[in-house]
Amino acid sequence: MKRRLLQLREERPRDVPATAPPRPAGKRPAWPPLEEASQLALRNLWHWRTRTIILVCLTALAVASYLATSMFTAETMAGLVPDADLGLSDLIVVELADWSYLQTRFLDDPLAVEIPRTETRLRALVTDEPDGELALLLANPAIEQCYVARRLTLQWPWGTDELLSAPAALIDGIMPPDAIVAGRGPANMAEVALPVDLAARVGLSVGDKVAYTAIDPLTTAKSSHTLDLVGLYESEHPFFGGALGWLPDGYPAAYVTSTQDHYPRTLATIEPNMYVIRVAEDVGATEIAHWLRETGYIDSDGCWHFHERYPTVRLWNDAIAGDALMTGVGAQTTALGGIILLSLSFVGVGALTMFLLGFLDRRREIAVLKAVGFGGPDIAAVFGLEVVYTGLAGLAVGCLLSYGLLSGWLGRALPAAMVVRAAVVTFIVLGLAALLPIAMAGAATVTELLVGRKVIAVFRQRVSAR
Repeated sequence: MKRRLLQLREERPRDVPATAPPRPAGKRPAWPPLEEASQLALRNLWHWRTRTIILVCLTALAVASYLATSMFTAETMAGLVPDADLGLSDLIVVELADWSYLQTRFLDDPLAVEIPRTETRLRALVTDEPDGELALLLANPAIEQCYVARRLTLQWPWGTDELLSAPAALIDGIMPPDAIVAGRGPANMAEVALPVDLAARVGLSVGDKVAYTAIDPLTTAKSSHTLDLVGLYESEHPFFGGALGWLPDGYPAAYVTSTQDHYPRTLATIEPNMYVIRVAEDVGATEIAHWLRETGYIDSDGCWHFHERYPTVRLWNDAIAGDALMTGVGAQTTALGGIILLSLSFVGVGALTMFLLGFLDRRREIAVLKAVGFGGPDIAAVFGLEVVYTGLAGLAVGCLLSYGLLSGWLGRALPAAMVVRAAVVTFIVLGLAALLPIAMAGAATVTELLVGRKVIAVFRQRVSAR
């Protein structure tokens, strides 16, 4: 047995490169010279070129899949998110659940008292009282102004449409000065203004009477009336896309009455049901939205509340709508992320298989390199350069393939940041796949490599023993 080992050590394997001369005895550097390791890595890649080509193709497939999926995800988000442009960059439109609500206040700390004392009171959302909900809303320093408006769904002769009633201050602050192209804006609750294209489509002009049917949302009772068409306007603002009504600038307490007085409700008597809030410049609309719907707060009297601060149905704002769209698009693009993970997993398993096969086929070469002075760091350097060269080749092929397909399809070049991310992810996957073969090559002894012992089983036993 010893004689056979000596013969194997004296014989020079055919796989050993001629560029790896024996190293002199004595203290050797921790890492081999870069030129020597590079020559060995290139020689090995060329000698096992079929395996190298397969690895490059796998890497290119992963890069192309990553870039294509990322580009399509970006295009999807870019195509949907602009739809959130509601023309409400500094405004929040809050639709209220009703014009009033029952508010329950805990006079004692409900967490510290077994049966806390409570107080229930009717709170009006639109009132001129000093401590009313509108006054409390305006007391927030993050809110510059708050307008009260109403949005009604009416049955017109041309179909169902919404009428927005808002004060002149709100309309003048959003609509362009030259938006009214004929007549004037509505000045009382019996007047209405319509978009130019809608009036032309149904054959209406200034001075005509417009019939409508109002449906009470609580009782479904209907009431039919007419409005005077006093003006035509043209505005691209999404907030004023339908009929436009009028509300007075002041809201006296007469607006806050019992709902029993308004069955069936008509256009002139239905209460306002919306807040239009202008947010301060340094405050985000999302923060105000959270504040409006905050639960579990303490009011100025020290009473506890476990309901929404304001009973809202929904809120409109560019930022809020954009966040909702991004959340929805993110949920829809989860499948695209799964494609990326699947392709990277496929490449990782394939690369691990190729590196393991390469290690097993090159056991004699690794044994000779160790016999002439190569250590674990030396073997790691050679394997690491092989991974780098393979990754660079696969990245180049994948980028060229992606550029040819995506540029022709989407008409856009590949973003540099996306290419950098693809390169980093690819090298991480290849590096992780090469860790096991490198560890086995560094742990195996010359004897184990030469006599053909089961290196994988030996490596597993050593790891288990540690």
